[in-house]
Amino acid sequence: MRDPSDVLQAYLEQIGLNVVRHKKWSLIDGKLPGMRVFMSPSERHSDISHFVADVTLNKRQTIHEEFSALGDSNEGLTDGFRSFTQILLPVCLSALCGITSESVSMWETELGGRKWTLHIGNLVGRALTEVTPPIIDHDFIDEVLQALSKRNLTPDIHWVSWFYGGEPGARKTTAMLDNEPWSALAARINAVPWPAGEAYYSYRNFAILMPR
Repeated sequence: MRDPSDVLQAYLEQIGLNVVRHKKWSLIDGKLPGMRVFMSPSERHSDISHFVADVTLNKRQTIHEEFSALGDSNEGLTDGFRSFTQILLPVCLSALCGITSESVSMWETELGGRKWTLHIGNLVGRALTEVTPPIIDHDFIDEVLQALSKRNLTPDIHWVSWFYGGEPGARKTTAMLDNEPWSALAARINAVPWPAGEAYYSYRNFAILMPR
């Protein structure tokens, strides 16, 4: 299997970034933020792995995200890296490096008497069959902002991720704030009138909240 660290470095350099490698970490311009990616096997499924991404912001804060990677070896790496570049990486580049893209929206807001900029990525869906995930028309940015407004946020960088997976008769919803489970947002996402799919489908979203 290709080294995920080499794949990450090559991708970042391809989009024009100056990358300095320190062991398995890719440092932008030789300083933070630093990124590390690697594969981790699944304990329950032989054909599914986990693509793990860490983004270190400073000495105290590191974003940690995991993505399902379908297939063995290079196939799984390709699948997991695709999710990483669709969901997590564009938001990190926008919030931390000032590199904007059409896949990230920026919202100026005030929470807890402080001014913030929310960098939020596009909603990314996938299906495990040839059927595409059903289209969902809902204001998820408002769901995130409403949930954040009820938190006593410190004047630091914060990050939000949530996941919804549904199939006939079952659903799973998770949400995280700063790597910790966030039941309030999970409940809001779960309450959305998700359309019934013909088979399993999922949606995922990631955002970074930057103090101004």
